[in-house]
Amino acid sequence: MKSYVVGIDIGGTNTKLGIVDSRGTVLAKDSIKTNKHQCVEDYIEDLHKAFTALTRANGLEGEIGGTISKERSSMPQICPGRGLFLLPN
Repeated sequence: MKSYVVGIDIGGTNTKLGIVDSRGTVLAKDSIKTNKHQCVEDYIEDLHKAFTALTRANGLEGEIGGTISKERSSMPQICPGRGLFLLPN
């Protein structure tokens, strides 16, 4: 099984997300607007949609564990100044 790392950079205007392999090669990247959301639930929903579309478009669906779940079966851990970390399932 290949190893992948998901990076999420939450900025005041944009949130950037990307997927790299174990060698650091960028496999996919995208961004969403951070400041258009009125509540965190809407933001998480858009982030989930963007990440799901990114994995599907790049043939990585089901290859990355610990992803954000709308059903909250896996929860993101937020660390101030360090971004959003996805916990394993």
